Amino acid sequence: MYWDGKQVVEAHRLSQLLVLTLATKFFMGLEDHGRIDKLVDLMDTMMLALHTMPVNIPGTVFYRAMKTTQAAREIFQSFIKEKRAAMASTGNKVLDVLSYMISTPDPGTGKFMPDNEIADKIMVVE
Repeated sequence: MYWDGKQVVEAHRLSQLLVLTLATKFFMGLEDHGRIDKLVDLMDTMMLALHTMPVNIPGTVFYRAMKTTQAAREIFQSFIKEKRAAMASTGNKVLDVLSYMISTPDPGTGKFMPDNEIADKIMVVE
């Protein structure tokens, strides 16, 4: 476990890890702990910017959060591509929210959502 042999347990970090692990499992079907750890770090940086002034100048928390948001978006987009390829090879089974977003066209236009739009929506849910 994460707390074995430690004098101090980082409850905030562990709670973030637990919530993001559950969210990525249920919403995206992701169980890659390396990616989840990276996303926890990125989400932590992004959350810090929620309580700052939106000044996009190098060195500010907001600037770091904007860079971090792009890195998180790239991770989500790479996973969407992997998920799309896995769905194509397994027969398009809808098992989670991400699978549904990939496989279901817009009822009004009949078009599928682009990967960058799916990534943005998943980032909001996470």
